Amino acid sequence: LPKTGTGHVIITSRYQYWRGVAQEVAVEIMKPDEAAELLRKRSGRSEEDGINATAKALGYLPLALEQAGVYIREASITYNEYLQLYESAPVDVLMKGLPTGYPEPVARTWQVSFDKLSEESVIGVEILNLCSFMNPDSIPKWFLKRCVKQKKETSSPNLVSIIQKWFLNKRIEPKLVKDTDFPDAFAALQRYSLFTADDNYLYVHRHVQDIVRLI
Repeated sequence: LPKTGTGHVIITSRYQYWRGVAQEVAVEIMKPDEAAELLRKRSGRSEEDGINATAKALGYLPLALEQAGVYIREASITYNEYLQLYESAPVDVLMKGLPTGYPEPVARTWQVSFDKLSEESVIGVEILNLCSFMNPDSIPKWFLKRCVKQKKETSSPNLVSIIQKWFLNKRIEPKLVKDTDFPDAFAALQRYSLFTADDNYLYVHRHVQDIVRLI
């Protein structure tokens, strides 16, 4: 970084913890009309048919919209054709096209975050796997804790035990999980921009869910 002179330096990063080093400005998802306009500019297509549905399917995520627009232009396909491809093979499609000025496609960018998370927090990986099959909005933290920590040997099946059976792997022994493990896991998930969170809930982007379910 420049150490002399005037002006400002803008750093774009999915790493969440810049406080104390720089002023943080979160890049939120785009509004529907803004998303459609970005897709229109990047694709070079003027038709309205399918553009709003495509923007919605991409979760109004700027990087994904940028990449989709590039791919639509390069492949000479319509918005509806892109949407059909995305719905049939989301990870494959998210590997196609390269966002302008960005070194990696969206899917590979997420994969780097998954790899970092797996090195740092096994419980974070379990929570990520579990949340990929849930409604992406307002996932209760208490429920996730219970799914990971409850003993798997239960006298009668319940929702938690069913979820454990189908969605969690066997790398975690519930009796060894400590309460302090969960804040660490939630912090790691946010550090690599895989989740956002408040005091009681986690929120995950649909793209993250799509990729996690298929890797």
